[in-house]
Amino acid sequence: MTSVVVPGVVMLALGLWGLDRATIWRDEAATMLVATRSLPEIRHVLGNIDAVHGLYYVLIHFVLGGQPDAFLMRLPSVLGASAAACLVAALGTRLARPRVGLWAGLLYAASPLTAYYAQEGRSYALVAAGAAGATLMFVRCLRRPSVRAWAGYAALVTVTAWLHEFAVLVLAAHAGTLLVSRAAPALWRGWAAAAGATVLLLLPLVRVTRAQSFQVAWIRRPGWPEAEGLLRLAAGNEGVVFGATLTLVAAAVLVPVIRRGVRGVRGGVRGIRGGAPAPVVRRGPGAVRTVGLAPVVRRGAPALPAVALSLALVPPVVLFTVSQWQPLYAPRYAFFAFAGLPLLAAAGADTVLRWLPARTRPASYFQAAAGVALVALAFWAQFPAQLSERSPEGRRDDFGAVARMVGQVLRPGDALLYLPKTGRRLTETYPRSVAGVRDVALKETGARSGTLYGVDASPAELRARMACLGRVWVLFDAEAGHPGWHTASPTELTKLAVLATDFTPLTETSRRSGLLRLYTRDGGPAPACAPAPRERTTTPRSETR
Repeated sequence: MTSVVVPGVVMLALGLWGLDRATIWRDEAATMLVATRSLPEIRHVLGNIDAVHGLYYVLIHFVLGGQPDAFLMRLPSVLGASAAACLVAALGTRLARPRVGLWAGLLYAASPLTAYYAQEGRSYALVAAGAAGATLMFVRCLRRPSVRAWAGYAALVTVTAWLHEFAVLVLAAHAGTLLVSRAAPALWRGWAAAAGATVLLLLPLVRVTRAQSFQVAWIRRPGWPEAEGLLRLAAGNEGVVFGATLTLVAAAVLVPVIRRGVRGVRGGVRGIRGGAPAPVVRRGPGAVRTVGLAPVVRRGAPALPAVALSLALVPPVVLFTVSQWQPLYAPRYAFFAFAGLPLLAAAGADTVLRWLPARTRPASYFQAAAGVALVALAFWAQFPAQLSERSPEGRRDDFGAVARMVGQVLRPGDALLYLPKTGRRLTETYPRSVAGVRDVALKETGARSGTLYGVDASPAELRARMACLGRVWVLFDAEAGHPGWHTASPTELTKLAVLATDFTPLTETSRRSGLLRLYTRDGGPAPACAPAPRERTTTPRSETR
């Protein structure tokens, strides 16, 4: 029990450390924008975009209670990572021995890759916990197969896949385990029934997300650099930790194969000499029959390498392969497969220890303590990466800095233009920064329109609105603030054209994720300027953060 609980406690402490970075980034902004809306409004937006995250948004909606709070938004991810560390430890304990589980769980908790997703307001840490739980349930189904066990396995995979549909690839990982273990037909039938039920229950989500495939249009075809990048993210990037991890993984995978080969050869020689059959069969309930180089699972737990290696390899390999035709791969989509790597590394360390002569081996508790000490050294070697994950620089964007900049400069009643409109995420996640400020281009809010960033006025209406402005603040998104930025949107082109012909830039201030520039009109507002349109909106002062 200690070997399972300790990694979870460690992960919880590491997850809470520096959880509030005083900023969020663009993916977390999407979570905040959707989850703080009402349930009918969430349903409305999911019909247009982000249905793949629908279940997660509903969960965070109840966590936040309508208030934009980055700490609370990330807390479920911390709890998910803590649960995943416990489940990884439970897998190591069940498939090998308690010390292997302890080491695997601690390695999972100590990884900077885990820290990244544990401290992000997205679904990936929860998906990883679900996949680890499903893998543990899968092992239980192999040990004690029953209709109830397979039904529970199917239910767990289904819920995990509804958190993110790519988690369904855990089924392929488990099929890989059955394949390399040469499982009995009865186990294949149980898995197939569970997999079929999961796919059927996932079809409604797939139907909606296929219509929203434009959301992954930014993904490019991955190649060897992306594969190497994923390996380095998972195994420790570079240096001693990277080399030691790969060495231990090799020991976990290759040594048992070599041992079985040697035993098979010796058994064959003895059989030839003595007339006895070569295969060695252990009979009884839960037995695993060994023939040649691979264990044949009849009714019992498969070997740890068969479970962990399939989990670590199959999902990313499938994603990479599919992405050669339809690009879908991003590292976060394969994060749930990472649990296989610390299991293999821990099993490799255990294999190395068991290679030592019995006379030179220390007591078992010293072996366990030595493994924990090595995990602590690996954590210390990657400590700069841990610090980076907990700083604003650890993410692509720093919306908090932009919001503070805007809040210091703008005053109630000032006119603000977002360029492009996605720039609203820079301030709407921190509504106090634009309290009372007039959004010049906004026609319909995101909540009412069922979009993330709202709907802008038409080009003609926008020209009329801007004609009434003597001055306007323009908030450029990070990309739009750079020279050479292009857009095909007529409304965005209108913003640029009117600013270029009718306004002159006066002052500007910038942060890493945004640029705020003040423009003044040449010659003042148009003489026949009409009153401001009724639909223009202001941000209420009552919202927080």
